[in-house]
Amino acid sequence: MERHYTLPYQQLNTPWDNYDKLLTTHVSASQKQRLDANMVNYHRLRHDPQLKQPKTNET
Repeated sequence: MERHYTLPYQQLNTPWDNYDKLLTTHVSASQKQRLDANMVNYHRLRHDPQLKQPKTNET
C-alpha cells in the first residue's frame, strides 16, 4: 500500500490524547439500576480548559 500523505505521528494523536485525558478525568465507571454505566461529571467537564482548546493542529 502506498501512502499519499506524510504527517508526523504525534500530530495525528494529539487531539485523541486530549480527548482521552478528558474522559479519564470526567468519566467514571458506575452502576445504575444494576447495569454498568459511564457516569459523566458534566459540571466539571464544562469548565475544563482542555475542552475549549482547538481539536486540531492546523495553522
